[in-house]
Amino acid sequence: MKKIPYRSAIAMQPGVLEANRMQLVAATARLRALRGEGTVVALVGIGASYYTAMAAVREFWKVGVRAFAVDVGQLWEDDFDIADVYIAISASGESLETVAAVERLRKRNQGLVVSVTAELDGTLTTMVDLAVASAQLEDSVPATTSYTGGLQALAFLSSAWEPEAATARLEEQWAAVPGLLETLLNSSVDAVAEIGDQLADVSSIDFVGTPDSAPGAAEGALLYREAPRLPGGWFESRAYLHGPMESLQQGQGIVIVGDEADDGIAVVLRQVRQIGCVAAHLTTTPSESSGSSVTAVAVPPSEGRLIRAVYEMALLQLLSARSAEKLELTSGKFRYPQPQVKIKQAIV
Repeated sequence: MKKIPYRSAIAMQPGVLEANRMQLVAATARLRALRGEGTVVALVGIGASYYTAMAAVREFWKVGVRAFAVDVGQLWEDDFDIADVYIAISASGESLETVAAVERLRKRNQGLVVSVTAELDGTLTTMVDLAVASAQLEDSVPATTSYTGGLQALAFLSSAWEPEAATARLEEQWAAVPGLLETLLNSSVDAVAEIGDQLADVSSIDFVGTPDSAPGAAEGALLYREAPRLPGGWFESRAYLHGPMESLQQGQGIVIVGDEADDGIAVVLRQVRQIGCVAAHLTTTPSESSGSSVTAVAVPPSEGRLIRAVYEMALLQLLSARSAEKLELTSGKFRYPQPQVKIKQAIV
């Protein structure tokens, strides 16, 4: 893959989603013909790809498919028979751990294996029953086009367990996303500027999301580690109330992803307002009163949880880009490159 500046890659996402939508319809038809009945699906990846997998699991549940996400590092040295269908996600197609796991699956002739990569390129695509492209060969550090492109791809692939009409409806829903995403990206730069600067000055950031939004919160924490290099962790909203919130205090930050209608989010917000720490809330129902320590950032309404996940991710990208710029960390390169985790290296 070729690495490009973070802001440039963020801006390219609407076009990438538009360019890939129709070929994903075709890929879904091919998967529908290959998959069996009563299958268990494992979505596997590492790093940002694992969080993409996490985000998609509930889409499979929604259509009655037993599915789960696996950090492929858990399969690094072990040969477990865990699923009937494996969807292996790797933007470059060169992630060592993912390729190694699929290689062992192939040697054991175990399961139907599908790859989701940015383009039909990379070692992984040569090893699978069905290779699916989701984005483009240009991406950034942190991941942008490959992450949102992966969300769109997995939304379509989950519909392979439904009738063709469901995929057609999905295509209509996603057809509206590029235009709405472009508007969101253009209109939200100023909306996140002040809170992005404030988050740059904290010592650490907690990312908290509803069950649907927690994977995006996880990716948000990774964005902040990779771009402004700020430490943080991620939690599902109710899990956050079982101990992790104890360390939150002034001087630290929190990014809350999801609406206050979620009972866990409601409790977190109430306590965060009392603490008075730096806080951003990404929500479709912004309603903070004047003088609140919480900055509400509007998420557009959407059809489908993964479409909403794209919008939430765009805002998290803008926030982390602003924080990185405040800290003058805009090299677009890893401080600690790890060449040993890629079979072929990215072009910078």
